[in-house]
Amino acid sequence: MRTSGILMHISSLPSPYGIGTLGQAAYDFADFLKAAGQHYWQLLPIGPTSYGDSPYQSFSTHAGNPYFIDLDLLREDGLLTQEEIDAVDWEAHSARVDYGFQYSVRFDLLYRAFLRGWERDADAVREFRNANPWVEDYALYMALKRSQDMRSWETWPEEIRLRRPGAAETYAVRLGDDVHFFIYLQYLFFGQWDALRSYVHALGLEIIGDRVLVDGLRRVLSYTSERLVLQVGKRRVTLVGADLCLLDYSPLGVQVIGTLLAVEFGDL
Repeated sequence: MRTSGILMHISSLPSPYGIGTLGQAAYDFADFLKAAGQHYWQLLPIGPTSYGDSPYQSFSTHAGNPYFIDLDLLREDGLLTQEEIDAVDWEAHSARVDYGFQYSVRFDLLYRAFLRGWERDADAVREFRNANPWVEDYALYMALKRSQDMRSWETWPEEIRLRRPGAAETYAVRLGDDVHFFIYLQYLFFGQWDALRSYVHALGLEIIGDRVLVDGLRRVLSYTSERLVLQVGKRRVTLVGADLCLLDYSPLGVQVIGTLLAVEFGDL
């Protein structure tokens, strides 16, 4: 049976807060797809974006983009107040997605939500961490990156760059608040994402799109997975882009597009 769908990335949904989110506008778009007789909602990768803010350049193959966490849903959940949201001058940055602006204001708001929710949601967060062990490496990586002024990991101090014995544990304690913050962001993201996916599926729709399969040099997997090469050979390894077509379903099965894998060695 022939079916059709529409490409609409989350960031392109209408929003009063400068970027589309997993909130009401996403549910409205799903309703529109259903009413229009469509079957697929196509998305671009939904991971956290890095420099350049391309969805195909993500810090993680697993994590979700914190910019997509809906602020109104956080308010309804008691994690933010309307006054805190309205204190930001969203209108001045409403014509297009200004990622620099989002970076400068959104994490402050999300940190307020974290302070209110971390202990309140402790049991649910524990379950999330147990079900998603990747979040530990991701959160430590992001906390380390912030502590190093967002510089690429190959410029970090040697003990953590090469993950010397005990270094990760030491930094996890030292940066514990930020590690917990990035864990909680993923807990919030996937709570909203799972709710939206369930709604979309209940309408008889499916989500398709691209998913980043291989991290680049400045991403979590290249930092955590390539440490043996770095320790033994003291060589830099660059992994360059690969994308996997499939979020819910692909009529072609697993389809890899773009450059599969390029490995470049160079001295550190």
